[in-house]
Order: sequence, then C-alpha cells, then structure tokens
Amino acid sequence: MIRRRAHVIFEEAKPGSPFHVLKIEIPGIESFGFETDLRTHTMGQAMVQQQFSHWAIVPGDPLDKTIELRPLEPSSVPHLARELMIKTRRRKGLLEDVSVAKFFDSAEMTDHAK
Repeated sequence: MIRRRAHVIFEEAKPGSPFHVLKIEIPGIESFGFETDLRTHTMGQAMVQQQFSHWAIVPGDPLDKTIELRPLEPSSVPHLARELMIKTRRRKGLLEDVSVAKFFDSAEMTDHAK
C-alpha cells in the first residue's frame, strides 16, 4: 500500500462480525486519494469517514532551497515543510521557486518614488 504519514489512535474488532474499526490521524495533504487507495487494496470492502481533528505546525523551513527532495523517498522530519509546499504548488500548477524577496519593493524603486 502507498505509505502515508498516518498514526493509528484506536483499533477495535467488532465482536460477531468480520469488521474492524480503526481511528487514525492522517495529515490533510496525505488524505487526498486515501479512500481510493484503501478501497483498491481491500477490494472495495473498506469504508472511510473523515473528520477534521486539529491543526499542527509542520516542522522545517519551506523556503530552505538547500534541501534536496528525492521523488520516491519520504522526506525526513526537518524537510517536511519544504516537501509539502513543493507538492502542493506542483499539484496546483504553480511555480516551485518561491522567493519572499519578490514581494518587496527594491531600494532603487523606493528611492525613485521619493
């Protein structure tokens, strides 16, 4: 199965039935396509119900260009913010190069405006 950054919080077998109930926490970005993958790997016998739980800070610096991301390898914890930002921008068709400096006026422009 495709690996996702999920954590099992609760697991219980339903007595007298073949059903199991799992409660997991999965980051929002990892939940896209989760139901399809789960149904594919369980031959359509699994059901998914999702509910927002909480916000959490993603570790790392999303603007650190020294981080090298490998396409088929999961990123280490300090590199998660960069990986999530790049994946999101790719999915939305945006440029991967994000520079905060382009949103500031240059010193030359502010001098001419005076």
